[in-house]
Amino acid sequence: MTADNADAPPRCPSCVAGASSSPPNGQRGDKPFKCPDCGKNFGRASHLKTHRRLHTGEKPFKCTFCSKSFTQKAGLLAHIRLHTGERPYKCNQCGEAFRSMSNLLSHKAQEASGKARPASAPVSAPAPPTAGLTVVQQRVINEKPAWRLSRKKCC
Repeated sequence: MTADNADAPPRCPSCVAGASSSPPNGQRGDKPFKCPDCGKNFGRASHLKTHRRLHTGEKPFKCTFCSKSFTQKAGLLAHIRLHTGERPYKCNQCGEAFRSMSNLLSHKAQEASGKARPASAPVSAPAPPTAGLTVVQQRVINEKPAWRLSRKKCC
């Protein structure tokens, strides 16, 4: 660094943005997006959009098995596991599998405290999660949301 830019933050070698001591917008506590219905503030417009569904009752994510609807895609994907029998979260201690990470974490906490129930039978591998599903249903399960595909990891 030269003397005239000694106080400037270092530059990120992989992008044109300068490094900063504060995190990117929406991650440092500022919440510029306000819900017009209840006044709650959000750091990202997408979080406000999802929140507004609570007020409007909009449930755009529909189960193709039973037509139950959800406000978020994650809720739909967890629900679809009830129909498919998929249990992707496996305990590395006993091999028992669970539909959600939260159920696996609860199980691990019980194991650590010695209160885990013994497995009633050896856990067999579940059927492939896409067996018997239509192409559209498989796409819903496997498709990554656009926001995950475009998220750039930097600095």
